Amino acid sequence: MVRLFRLREFAGEDVGHSRSPFLMSTADGLYARWRKIFESDENTRAANFYCFWNEVPILLLIIVATARAKPFSAGKV
Repeated sequence: MVRLFRLREFAGEDVGHSRSPFLMSTADGLYARWRKIFESDENTRAANFYCFWNEVPILLLIIVATARAKPFSAGKV
């Protein structure tokens, strides 16, 4: 995580308003917790629950990509 911030600072980007690293870290923490539940054979959730959460990183990536691309396309008509 620190490396990502350093790369952005090196590139001259503003990192103070970025929430995507926090959201990705939160999702990763949830995945680690659920993996431990699977390992201990205590899973009580349906497969649809995990199918939904499997798509969360992709949705976050799409949101970040569109937010980053929007300023570049705003000046063009």
